[in-house]
Amino acid sequence: MMTTVVLKKFAYEARSWELIRDSFFLMDERVLNEGMLRSFKDCCVPTADELERINNYFDVDKGNPDNLPEAEKFFRFIQQVPRLQQRCEAWLFKFAFDDSMAIIEQGLYAYDAVEMALEMSVSLKKVLEIILAIGNFLNQGGRSEKAQGFGVSSLSQLTRLKAADKTTTMLDVVVSAVKQIDARAGEQFLKDLKHLPEASRVRLKNDLTPDLQKISKQITDIKDTLQQIKSETEGAGAKLKALFKSDPSPKPKDAFVLVMSAFLERALQRVNMAKARLEKIVKRGDQLTSYFGEDNSKLTADGSQLAIEEMVKIFLNFSNEYQLALDEQEKKRQKEERETKKRVLKEKQRQRMLAKQQGGKPDEAKSPDHDALEPVVVDEYEDRANPGETVMDRVLGKLRGESSKGIMNNVKQRRASLKTADRLMAHLSEKRNARVALKNDKSSRTVSPADRDAPPPPPRASSPKKHGQPPPPSSPPPPIDDSPLLIT
Repeated sequence: MMTTVVLKKFAYEARSWELIRDSFFLMDERVLNEGMLRSFKDCCVPTADELERINNYFDVDKGNPDNLPEAEKFFRFIQQVPRLQQRCEAWLFKFAFDDSMAIIEQGLYAYDAVEMALEMSVSLKKVLEIILAIGNFLNQGGRSEKAQGFGVSSLSQLTRLKAADKTTTMLDVVVSAVKQIDARAGEQFLKDLKHLPEASRVRLKNDLTPDLQKISKQITDIKDTLQQIKSETEGAGAKLKALFKSDPSPKPKDAFVLVMSAFLERALQRVNMAKARLEKIVKRGDQLTSYFGEDNSKLTADGSQLAIEEMVKIFLNFSNEYQLALDEQEKKRQKEERETKKRVLKEKQRQRMLAKQQGGKPDEAKSPDHDALEPVVVDEYEDRANPGETVMDRVLGKLRGESSKGIMNNVKQRRASLKTADRLMAHLSEKRNARVALKNDKSSRTVSPADRDAPPPPPRASSPKKHGQPPPPSSPPPPIDDSPLLIT
């Protein structure tokens, strides 16, 4: 019944029986595409028992072909194609080969890119160095105070180590430290490891290796089938002539063996290249796990996966958690920035209202938020998100139990002492400027006309002569007569 439905579908699409038969000889994909070939294989390929019954009907019973149903007529006709079942399977393999290999090669490319990034990324090494430095700082006084490195499996512990507030993790501190020391490295290493999600979905041991082995076996089986078709075509000429005799339509040359042989040669070369690439990835993965301080035997203790597969999962979790912590800190920074702007705007509005009531201009210099907005000189290790607080302050406070409130109180006291010193210096400068201004004011006073006509004041009495002092000056000389000289 199903065979009749499929044959009617082919007839509706203007595909005659002869056209279907010739497409198998020529492997014409314009006539039979993958979907039609799959339907044909499931419904229209006769079994050995069906063919035996049909042949007995004609050979033994001398039956009339017109008395056969449509499906049996087609089965008798399609016998002209030797090994039709094997041809369908080989042709379907050819249709699916490119897609199957594309999936395998994409997984190999993802692993190649990940291993290259783990080995060559300078930004990743910088982030790991910062993590090692913070770990050594926290382990001061312990056996691991001056560790030279750490295993990559320790990256999964960063979110489990929490500060006294039970919310801040060591990863949060690492993200803050990376932003202060080398923010570009923190962003770049995430880009370098962008192929981690794709690689984590590929299982080298349980997926790619069996798939390549299966494809290799299929190629070997199809080669055997082609050899059988070739030998049967050459040795079964009489039988084929008898079948063709009942069908007067012209028969094309059977090119199935030629076309499939050329395809299998290219396919086998592609599969061998993928196998060599997979072996290289596994070998380099073992070297990378050792490079990152891990024991391959521990990572593959259960035998379900390779060492590089486990390491890819560890780095994927670390990069995802790092990105999440980075986003959370950015949201917090933006929120604090919005609140600061609102607070400043509110204070400015209050100053304008006061100025309007007093009839003057707002004195923004007296704003209580003015001191909070003053630029503060900080050193290179100071946290820009929290002026006055250094990265080491945060590490000490967050990871050694000191509350962040205590840190900020220390910071405020330090800044207050700096402001007190600045005010004292300003006060002393004002007093000095006032004395200079008073002195200049006395020296610049104008002399009145009465004072000009008055005789000069008598000279002051000289004090008794002391030993070693010069004698007092004598009386001034008589004035010089500047009247004109008369010559007689």
